[in-house]
Order: sequence, then structure tokens, then C-alpha cells
Amino acid sequence: MRRAVLLIAAFLLLSGCGFFPVMCTAVGCESGVLFTLEQDLLAETEYQVTACVDDRCAEGVLEVGPNADGLDGPLSLVIGDTDTVFYDLGEFELHGEHHVTLRVLTADDELVVEWAGTAAFERSQPNGPSCEPTCWLAEVRA
Repeated sequence: MRRAVLLIAAFLLLSGCGFFPVMCTAVGCESGVLFTLEQDLLAETEYQVTACVDDRCAEGVLEVGPNADGLDGPLSLVIGDTDTVFYDLGEFELHGEHHVTLRVLTADDELVVEWAGTAAFERSQPNGPSCEPTCWLAEVRA
């Protein structure tokens, strides 16, 4: 009995020290901010979008077709039950709280959404704590 307990303890120690390889899946992720919009946007409409995290900003013109989502560089717009804008920061590390802004205008410069505030970025590792990638995500209602 004592020998079995020692074998189990040795196995657990070795597996925790990297003796056995960790199997990681290949799920990817990008750091960014997901803005969940309180304002409904219209499909087949062009929007001018500016999103910023601290002093890092992206601007784009997003046009959403009848069956497709809008995409312009690091900005994407998804119209569905809840409309969202995602500002993709790539492999940028942003832990903690940061100043975040979003501005959405129509093609005629009519203000649709304007939001500014602080967002808390949280660490995400979709393949597990011992596997890459690591990304930083924040979600705000705008």
C-alpha cells in the first residue's frame, strides 16, 4: 500500500514539473476591445469608426453588406441581435485598466455612438494556462 502511494505521489510530482508534455490546442486569440453597442446599426450602411486605447487608435470605414460583417484593418463591425465593434490590438499586452474610446458616425457625419471611459483588460489563454497564445481582452457597453 505504501509503495502504491509513493508511486502515485512520484507520478503527480513528475507530471507537474513538465516531465510529461502538455498537449495544447491551436485556438488563437488577439488582444482587443469588444464594444457592445446599445444603438442598433443598419445593415447595408457605411459607418466611420474610430476606436482608441490610451493613445493607440484605429480608424476605418465599415460597410456592412446584407450577409456579411464589416472589416477594415484592425476594426470589425458585426450586426446581429447585438451589434458590436471589435478593435483588434494584435499581440499587444494590456493588463489592468486603460482609457478607451469609440466613435461611430454615418457617411453624412451624423453621430451614432460616442463613448469614453475606462476598461479593465483581462488575461485570456484559450488553450490553457501552460499554452500560448496569451491575449488581453476588455468588453464595454457603448
